Amino acid sequence: MESENKIYRELKKRLTTDTYDHGQKLRAEVLREEFACSASTVREILFRLASEGLVHFQDQRGFRVPELSPTKLIELTHMRILLESEGAVLSIRQGGVGWEASLTAAHHKL
Repeated sequence: MESENKIYRELKKRLTTDTYDHGQKLRAEVLREEFACSASTVREILFRLASEGLVHFQDQRGFRVPELSPTKLIELTHMRILLESEGAVLSIRQGGVGWEASLTAAHHKL
């Protein structure tokens, strides 16, 4: 189970850091050999990633990295703006004098 989680984390990292090309086919046999595990383990992990939207699955066609979508990029950008805005608000609320001094110093360096 631990090695399965390790493989899952590695594939998820690759998928979220653009290691694979958009639309690229993920061949279970190649992944099985690379990670030295069973084909069923690879398929289970790929189905898990598909349930999270990180991989697309089609019957008779297998698994693929999702295509780049302008709509998804807009959604992701909007989500990132929301998260960073909330992070800034929390930093301001929880930051002390030292934090404020560091922020001011960084601003002056720019």
